[in-house]
Amino acid sequence: MPSPGAPSSVPLEHSPAAALVWDSQPAPEELAALDAECFEPALSAAVYLHWLKFPYLRCWVLRSGERAEARARAEAPALAWAVCQRIEQEAEVLRLGVRPDLRRRGWGRVLLLGVLERLRAEGARRIYLEVRAGNDAAQSLYRAAGFRETGRRRGYYTNPPEDAVLMAWESGSRP
Repeated sequence: MPSPGAPSSVPLEHSPAAALVWDSQPAPEELAALDAECFEPALSAAVYLHWLKFPYLRCWVLRSGERAEARARAEAPALAWAVCQRIEQEAEVLRLGVRPDLRRRGWGRVLLLGVLERLRAEGARRIYLEVRAGNDAAQSLYRAAGFRETGRRRGYYTNPPEDAVLMAWESGSRP
């Protein structure tokens, strides 16, 4: 298991020619651009720059390509990304997204399982997240990874207004 800051390549069984690179040092501008593709309202580069300064926050970008060195990042397109915070044995997924043109191809599952593996390796025993009540695909993905619904926040989201479904994963849950 590589250290949380080290890139690692993971071959995909459904795409033998592709290798995945876990980039733990993405540029805030790239994160903001990915966020704008996936969420409304999107987070700005300034927010990501602020987040990346905190030692308890983790950010990973899943890339296709063999390397994640700074000079190769532009050549290795971003497929998906996640931002999490971990304090002691608890973690929260703050942002997790797959580029819209790459959804329904298994990248979300690869990303989520990789994030769970990395957070567990750092000592997380309980992981929380929230998801729009109408996002059935994401809820299905999370349930398949061992998350369960723990509650709801009424009217939490805007654009459009929607409830948040609160979900949790606990050590011993099987993806």
